Amino acid sequence: MCSDVVSLDHMLAFSSMFMGRYQPAIDAARKGLLTVDPELLRSIPNYIEAFFTLPYHILIRFGKWKEILAEPFPKEPDVYLCTTATLHYARGIALAATGDTKGARAEQKLLIESYDQIPDMRYLHNCKMRDILAIGKHMLEGEILYREERCKEAFAELRIAVDLEDHLNFDEPWGWMQPVRHALGALLLEQGHAEEAEQVYLADLKRYPDNIWSLKGLTEIYVKTNPDAAKTRLDTIEQLKRLTDHEIEVSCYCRLTREQ
Repeated sequence: MCSDVVSLDHMLAFSSMFMGRYQPAIDAARKGLLTVDPELLRSIPNYIEAFFTLPYHILIRFGKWKEILAEPFPKEPDVYLCTTATLHYARGIALAATGDTKGARAEQKLLIESYDQIPDMRYLHNCKMRDILAIGKHMLEGEILYREERCKEAFAELRIAVDLEDHLNFDEPWGWMQPVRHALGALLLEQGHAEEAEQVYLADLKRYPDNIWSLKGLTEIYVKTNPDAAKTRLDTIEQLKRLTDHEIEVSCYCRLTREQ
């Protein structure tokens, strides 16, 4: 029963993230976890423990860097293997986004060590957690390289992460909570690669139609290059903004130009 409740809250959290609704997303993720019996979790961690990683992805989605760094680690790391690894990933993203590449590299090392301890049979719905966190490993490397001003290498890592995300087993919701393309597009655009960023956003919108994050990135491009297309998407964004509880400034809060 508790796994069914957590699954429903997972869906609510995922959909709220795509709508730009932070509070419903984080509330759903944390609420669902309260229904999990600790003894049941310890007895069948391979099918329950991965749900405890969800809040970290929501905090990343909305650029809650301070909140991520304040998150406590699980008291039973041998049980909460995926949770521990995902928190190292989230901390690495937060530190990279705020310019602490040395700290991010330290978290990356801990992520890799934690990842290596995750059994092959630990799942989030249809997806192995090792497959899911493999995306995070490349995404974190890309984010750190970008802050180290090694943009070409950074984009290569993010493209690998996109490919891994695209090849996850089908699931509802998808196993990876924040599309890698939202970060790739944002950072490509920041470096002036508007044509590639446009293709990245268009590909994302085929997978996740009318999501406000890619629409925001695409509109940023079209305001300068295609005013008619920009107007259409701005109208859609204005409609979607009525549902948000968060100002959507960019397609990914990893963007350097965002005020911290």
